[in-house]
This record gives sequence, C-alpha cells and structure tokens, in this order.
Amino acid sequence: MRICNLGDGLGQLNHPISDLDQQWAEAKTHGNDDASREFEERYLRHIPAQMQMLMAAVQALAGTVEKASSELSDRDEEA
Repeated sequence: MRICNLGDGLGQLNHPISDLDQQWAEAKTHGNDDASREFEERYLRHIPAQMQMLMAAVQALAGTVEKASSELSDRDEEA
C-alpha cells in the first residue's frame, strides 16, 4: 500500500521556481537599482539553498514513511 508520494510535491515546486528565475532575470534587464538588489539579496538568493535543504528533508521523511508503511504492511500479513 502506498501512503503518499512526497517526491511529486517537490517536482511541482521545481517548475514555479524555474519560472521565478526566468521572470527575475527578465525584470533585471529593465532595471537593476538598489531596491532590486536588496530584494534579490534578501529573498531570492537563498531559495536554491533552501530548496536543497527541503529536498533532503523530504527524502528523509519519505524514507521514514516508507519504512513505517512497510512495517505496518508486515504486521497486517502476520495477522
């Protein structure tokens, strides 16, 4: 029995983040002032590292969920 697929959610995040990167690159061609540089530094610069941490956490959680599901399945088969 498959409880959930956490990887699907991560896959769904990749597309909007890619779109954000493209849109930001486009916006920067129209102006690159102090406010835009501050916005990029404060908010956008950290997204790739945060995504890496999120992916690692989701992979660990998926492993835990899979293990729990397997153990529950084994108990059902013994009964």
